[in-house]
Amino acid sequence: MSRIWTAFIFGIIVTLAMNALDMLYHVVTDTAVHLNYVAVKFTIIFATVFLIALVIGRGKTPGIVTSVLGPVAFYFYYSVASPTLDRSMFTIDEAVWYVVVHVIALAIAYLLAQSFVVKQKGGRLPFAILVSLAALPLYWGWLMALVKLGGGLDEDTTKVMTMGAAFLSLAILFVLIYGATWFCKKGHFPGFAAGLVFGIISVITGATVLDAFVRIFVIGIPYVLAHQLKGAA
Repeated sequence: MSRIWTAFIFGIIVTLAMNALDMLYHVVTDTAVHLNYVAVKFTIIFATVFLIALVIGRGKTPGIVTSVLGPVAFYFYYSVASPTLDRSMFTIDEAVWYVVVHVIALAIAYLLAQSFVVKQKGGRLPFAILVSLAALPLYWGWLMALVKLGGGLDEDTTKVMTMGAAFLSLAILFVLIYGATWFCKKGHFPGFAAGLVFGIISVITGATVLDAFVRIFVIGIPYVLAHQLKGAA
């Protein structure tokens, strides 16, 4: 793989996993998660991870720099940018100490991707954890997008996932992905097989065919990208 493509998929996977950890923290602490917020955070964190991986490389020192610089950049942007949600009605992570939360979340995601998946340590478990975390914000974001497409307001997107639903979704994603790595061991097929099962489950529970179809890629895309990172130089 080219250096640019490797940095790109590394940035995507790390940023998705970081967002998953942050979004879980939000539902635990009852702070709002909405589509515009997730989009802004993803863009800034991804740009940081991608550019540092491309220009400096990946490793311990770049990981530390990335884990600090990304959240700090996001904090400064979000502090001066136009509000993405009515801050008189909703609690969001504007306090300085949230930078620490974001640093920890990004450091965990970076460590999981670089030290375990890229270096192929720990076998299936860290791979399944990383892909599950990367898939969660895609699924969560899709649910929020459905609300927006249905004419809902930003405020309505904050209600698509409760704490229980978020952790249950993550558990289901992990079981499907980890199981797929055992039963289908080669290539990219396991990710889409797990996504197909996820889609079937959604139809059984009342989702539309379109919703089920999207869920195939919710798992399949991060699985393929993470699989390509294995052993990446």
